[in-house]
Formats: sequence, structure tokens, C-alpha cells
Amino acid sequence: MRRFIHIYHNLSIYYKILLWMLIVSIVPLSLMAFLNISRVRGMEMRRYKAEVNSSLQWIESMVSTDISDLRQKSINASMEDLLIDLLANNSSITAQDNYELYKILYNLKLSTHCDSAVIIGRNGIFSSTSSSTELSRLMFSQYNQYRDTLKHTKQPYTWGEPLSCGSIWLLPYIRFIRDPEDLRAVGMMSVNYDTSRLSEITRKQIRSKQIPASDVLIVNSGTIISSWNKSLIGTSMSDFVSGYTGQDSFDGNYQNEQCLYLSYQNPSSSDWDYIAVIPYDDIYSSTRNAVSSFIILLLLCIVIIILLSSQVSSIISKPLKYLSDTMAEIGNNNLNIPLKYPKFQDEISQMWNQFITMTERLKESREASEKALIQNQQLHLEALRAQINPHFLYNTFSSVIYLIEEGKQKEATAMLAALSQLLHTSINRTREFIPVEQELGLVRSYMDIQKIRFHNSFRYMIDVDMDVMKLLTVKIILQPVIENVLEHGLKDPADGQTLVIIRGWKEEDLLIFEVLDDGNRLTEQRMLEINQRLESPVPPQRGRHGIGLKNVNDRIRYEFPGDKRLGLRLMIRGRRTVTRIVTKARQDSPQDN
Repeated sequence: MRRFIHIYHNLSIYYKILLWMLIVSIVPLSLMAFLNISRVRGMEMRRYKAEVNSSLQWIESMVSTDISDLRQKSINASMEDLLIDLLANNSSITAQDNYELYKILYNLKLSTHCDSAVIIGRNGIFSSTSSSTELSRLMFSQYNQYRDTLKHTKQPYTWGEPLSCGSIWLLPYIRFIRDPEDLRAVGMMSVNYDTSRLSEITRKQIRSKQIPASDVLIVNSGTIISSWNKSLIGTSMSDFVSGYTGQDSFDGNYQNEQCLYLSYQNPSSSDWDYIAVIPYDDIYSSTRNAVSSFIILLLLCIVIIILLSSQVSSIISKPLKYLSDTMAEIGNNNLNIPLKYPKFQDEISQMWNQFITMTERLKESREASEKALIQNQQLHLEALRAQINPHFLYNTFSSVIYLIEEGKQKEATAMLAALSQLLHTSINRTREFIPVEQELGLVRSYMDIQKIRFHNSFRYMIDVDMDVMKLLTVKIILQPVIENVLEHGLKDPADGQTLVIIRGWKEEDLLIFEVLDDGNRLTEQRMLEINQRLESPVPPQRGRHGIGLKNVNDRIRYEFPGDKRLGLRLMIRGRRTVTRIVTKARQDSPQDN
């Protein structure tokens, strides 16, 4: 939906007007046609369902008559004394016995709508009206399955899976033959119903009612037992149609056609489903003329509306297109584009005049904004610089005062000389970037000053790769970090000297410094608090830990805006506290460009 809204908003005024005129004209017409077609289709669907349901009921009654006759005759046959005696005694069949069995089967006319009848004993086929050895083999191979099914079913009979015997399909109707004295099963009888009889019944009824069905399926326990397409007999209905779950109607494909499946079942007579397969194209064939007429009328309306709307759109869209093109040029900072004045005084012309006025004011405003931006940037950088000087000046002058009071004039003089060098670099407003080797020189001067102040309670080591010495870095980013270490990270004098290590290297386009100390180790909680304060836009309060660290982090972010990899972070590595500084590796200063 968002995609279509986006496309609509990107259309020109011309096409928007055309689109709305089409919508206003076509929607009512389309709605009326849709309602009419839906009503016709609904009536057609109800008529088909009623006719098909009536036909399926007739088919079910005819099939039920056949099955009822078959059941009754098989019951009578299974109660013949001669048959029971022969099966119970498991005796071999003489020619006379075989003749009597044939006589029983044929006298009861079991083969009226059946292909054959088979009597199965415990040792094999006892008697059969079929001369097919293949049928006998198939029947006996299913003996155990038939027996188990009959034992677990609530009915005194069961239907077997369809059997392919030559060019015909047979549906076995199976029941036990029981000894009337002890009701012991001594064998079973299978009456093989010819499924072509089912196809004959279904075809006759469907054709007489002129129902355009592609097929009529009869399904038993999910297996197709009758179809006009013999290749479907014996297959699972759920494999053939994925939408089949036993409901009255469902959709599915049949021979690459989208069809409606209408089902009927009469549980009082059998568990079989009678399903008519009807293509949707045949059901809705009567609505095609209405759809064709609607399409022709709709196309005619579209042609007329396009011709009318093109004239209206050109009148409205031409001045708007000029304004749009002119605004695009101004949006590309081309404020010097010549502007035309409107000829009329309608609403669009008034908007045109206002646009010209706004453009002139925009020119004036941009010039003032550029000047203000430059001034604001300079003021912000000056504020950051000014924050550095008082922070370390206070501590350094405290050390000088201490030396003078102790009478150490030489050390005080050396300290002031180093301080002079630091202040010279710090207050230089023309250069914000200095070489790494110059930054390290300032660090050495500062560390030597602080060794005097802290009575050599720490020692330091500088381990910086030589290939980064000529690279440029934001000035005075190491001194505030080292000052923070000396103020908060020194060991107790009784525990020995604190070791401060300064490392530096280049990694891809980044210049990385790390200041490590093994003094009073920072806790995890304290480290998280300081790192969060570094990201906060609110400056830390005077006297609180982290003023110098935040100043370094803010100046790096100011010089390289938008790169989240850069800045300052505290970490804990083993027993050491690590202050990691990441800035860009530069060969030249921004002031030189």
C-alpha cells in the first residue's frame, strides 16, 4: 500500500487530475457491474449446487440399491451349511463339492452386478467364480489384512482397496463366514463389485441432467473407488486434491482446470462420498456476455474521460510545472535563475507571486546564515580551547608554588619553561592539528613537570610506531588523559611506583592512542558512568571526574563529525586501566585545504 501511495504522490498534476476523473467516473459504473455480476454468479452457483446435489442423491440411491442387494445375497451365501461344513473341517474339495459351491453362488445370483465371488479359507482360495489366477493370488495375498480389518471394525463387513484385474477395476466386499454354533470365523467371502457399474450410473444421471461435470468421483475412506478417468481409481483423494477434507464443497484443480468439487454423503446407507467435479468456466459461462458488455462500455468511458481531462489538466498543470521546475533549480542552490511573473491573478498566480517574494528573501537569508554559521563554529571551538588551559594551568602552578616554597629554584625554573612550551602550543589559534611527534614532545614535557610534583612516584614509557610520527593529530589530546591518570590513577606510595605506558599506532584510516596505568584500578561501574558521561551533551560539573576526558572526546567529534568510530573510551584490561583515543590519520591539516 505504501508503494502505491508513494507512486501516486510522485505523479504530475496532469496525471493526478486524469486519475481522479477516471476514479470518479468508473468506480460507480464498476460497482454496479460488480454487484450485478455477483448476483448472477450467485444465482448460477445456487442453481448448479441444487441440480448437482439432486443428481448425486439419485446416484447414491441407485448405488445403495445395488450394494444392499449385494450385501443380502452375500449374507445368504455365507449361511449355507455345505459351505460352512467344508470350511470348518478344512477338508479338500471334491469335484462334486466344487459343483455344489458354484451352484450356491450362481443360484443366489451374486454376479448380477458383480464380476466374481471368492471364498477364502485358511489355506488359500477355497472356491471362486473367476477363472483369473491373478485375481485369486491378489485376494489371498490380502487375506491377513482383510481379517485384521474385519476384527477391528464395528460393521460385520468391510470394503477392500480397489483391485486392478486386467482392463477392469474390482471393489471387494468382504465378510466373515462364521460357524452358527460357536460363531467362530471359518473363512471369508469376497464379492467383487465391478466399478464400471458405478461409472455407468454416474454418467447416465449427469448426462440426463446436462450437468457440465468433468468427472464424478466416489470415495471410500479417502480412496477413490470410482472415476470416469480409470487412472484415478485407487489413489488417495487428499493426494489428488489438496483441499479435500470431507466438506460439502471445495476448490481444486482437475486436469489443469480450476474446478468446484460438490460432495454428497448419506451416512444412513454408506460412508461413501459422491463428488461431482465441475469446471468454473462452465458454471460462469452465462455471465461472460455481461462482463464483455461492461468492458466495452468501460473502455469507451475511459477514452472520453481521457480526452476531456487532457484539456483540463493542461490548463492547470502548465503553470504548476513551471513553478515545479523553478523550485527544483532553486533547491539545487541556483538562486540566480531568472523568474517570470504571472499574467493572471487567480490562485495559482497569487502563489506564483508569493514564491518570487520568498525566493528573494531566501537569497538574503542564506547570505546571513552562512556568516552566522562560520561565527558559531569559531565560537564553539574557542570555548573548547579555553576549557583546556585553566584545567592544567591550575595544577601546574600549584606544583611551581610547591617547588619555590621548598627552595628548589632550578626545578621550578625548568617546570615554568616546560609550561611555557605547553602554553605556546595550547593558545595557538591558527593550528588545531600538529604532528604526532610534537604532541609526544608536549607529553614528555608535561610528564617531567609532574614527576617533580609527585616526587617521582610514577614512571612512564612511550611506545609509538615510527611510521605515525609525521601524521597530524588534534593537538593536546594526550596531556588531559595523562593528567587524569596522575590525579586519579596513582598507587599509594607504599605500593611502589605507578607505571604509565603511552602507545600509538595506525590502523587502516585511524590513528589510535592508548594510555595504560597500573595504579588504582577503575571499577566496572565507575568506568560505565564515565563512558556514559562522555556521550552526554551536558558538560560535567566543575570539580567532578572526567572534565578533561570529555573535552578531548568533544574536540575529536567536532573536528570529524558523523564518524561514530572516533572519540575517547575507558576500558579495563587485566589489572590496568586503559584510556583509548581514536582519531583520523591525516597527512595534512584541514586548515591547509
